[in-house]
Amino acid sequence: MVPAMNSVTILIADNEPAFTQAACAILEREGYLVKTASDGLEAVSIIKESFNGSSPIDLLITDLRMPKMSGMEIVKELNEKGIPITTIVVSGYGSSETLRELIHYGVAEFVAKPCVVAELVKAVRSALLKRKNMPVTVSAEA
Repeated sequence: MVPAMNSVTILIADNEPAFTQAACAILEREGYLVKTASDGLEAVSIIKESFNGSSPIDLLITDLRMPKMSGMEIVKELNEKGIPITTIVVSGYGSSETLRELIHYGVAEFVAKPCVVAELVKAVRSALLKRKNMPVTVSAEA
C-alpha cells in the first residue's frame, strides 16, 4: 500500500519550466506535496536541508540534463552521502549504458520524455511502493 499522499513530499528537479509546472500540477491534483528545483545544485541543497529538518523529501523526480549538476550527478552525490531518497529519472535522453548506471545507483524508475500523465502517476506510485520496502539509513555526513 502506498503511503497517504498528503504525507508524501516530492521534489521535481528540471530546468524546463513547462515540464516542471505541468508535473507539479498533475502531482498536486493527485494529492502530493510538491517542491521544485530548477537545477541539480538547488535540488541537492533542498534534499540535504530536508533530511536535517523535520520534513524530508520522500521522492525525487529529476531530469538527466540540467545546468550546474546533472540528474546522474545528483544520484551519485546522494548515494555517496548515504542519503536514502527514492528517485525517478524523467528524460528525453538516455542510452542503455546510462540506464544501467542509473539502475546501479538505485534509481527506482525511468520515464521517457515527453511523457503522458498516466505514465508519470504510475511511475510515482511504483516508486513509492519500492520506497516502502527500502531500508532507511542516513550517514552522519548528510
